[in-house]
Amino acid sequence: MTIPKEYAAAGKAVVNKFCSVRDSKFSAEASTFSVAFAPGAFDEMMAALASATKGEFTFDMPTPSAPAAPKAGKAATGGKPGKKKAGA
Repeated sequence: MTIPKEYAAAGKAVVNKFCSVRDSKFSAEASTFSVAFAPGAFDEMMAALASATKGEFTFDMPTPSAPAAPKAGKAATGGKPGKKKAGA
């Protein structure tokens, strides 16, 4: 999340209350935090951040990548391709 410098102190207080800070970067324009938080705290945290920063913050959550497609080749049952047994 990124919080403009005007709200850095109030925003950081909210971040520290609700989150575990994994990384932080500070510049002349803003403070940027990489955080972890409990899913149940999300709504309360967002409301507190909106209040503390007058809505002037950005929050980006990475989207999980899709699982890889199964490889072609072997039969769907996991067996080896080959000859059928007699009487089968």
